Amino acid sequence: MNDLIAGIVTVEHAGQKLTSDEAAALELKFNELLVDIRGSRNIEAASSHLDLLAQLQTELARACFKWNVELPLPLRRLVREFDRSDDPNLRIAVYKQIKGGAFFM
Repeated sequence: MNDLIAGIVTVEHAGQKLTSDEAAALELKFNELLVDIRGSRNIEAASSHLDLLAQLQTELARACFKWNVELPLPLRRLVREFDRSDDPNLRIAVYKQIKGGAFFM
């Protein structure tokens, strides 16, 4: 796991559920990124935060699909909808959704 979720989630076995503390910490990290993106002037200004969001999505997808870790609904939505963060059109679409208030927990 990368630095975004290292120390937050400890995967010990497949099918594991997040503890309430793990879920809260992930939700906090996720919301912090969303606030930063939503507060940006434009997509270029949000680029580094979108990169971090993509990293978070990658790690959450690994936990979800490799280890069957159950994620809260907004995080599952991120895993599902931002899976091609390298696609410029998807990045723009997700940026616009976030600016419109989507994904907030």
